Amino acid sequence: MIKSHKQVGYVILMYISDCLIGNIPDTMGVIDADEVVRIQNLVFNNVFCKHSGTENLLYQEPDYPYVKLMLKLDTREFLNVMSVTFSHPMCLPIHQIVIDILLHVMIEEGQNYTPLQIGHLFTFLARQKVANSFYLDKKYLDQALDCLATNDVTGHEEREQALLELVLTIGI
Repeated sequence: MIKSHKQVGYVILMYISDCLIGNIPDTMGVIDADEVVRIQNLVFNNVFCKHSGTENLLYQEPDYPYVKLMLKLDTREFLNVMSVTFSHPMCLPIHQIVIDILLHVMIEEGQNYTPLQIGHLFTFLARQKVANSFYLDKKYLDQALDCLATNDVTGHEEREQALLELVLTIGI
């Protein structure tokens, strides 16, 4: 990715984060609460849409193109944005949707993700499982435990802490 594209990508990532937690960048005055909720929904629906709506009959667009783009830009930072978003009370209903989409994109389709990126995903999932209640299929839970226990793909302390938190949460 070209450096200038990455810089724009990080600005977009910050904008997504701000919008999802309701900190809407305002250039035209005060935004009322109903408008904030509408903007949050629009941003979420656009980032996590299955298709961009620009399908061309000659081009088969992959599922979740914007999620894949953000993961390609910086997996760890995108997951950090989701983590911050999840800590906001207005975002409680989206946890399961986001987690299901991330698992679909990175594990079920997963052909273009490195062990480091998968390690970031499982660390994120372990931390989210501790902080939030959501369903995680046993096969993914087993993969997360295996990845966190055996792979040295993320920082040792971070991985160890995520593993400990996950084990304590699920009661192994």
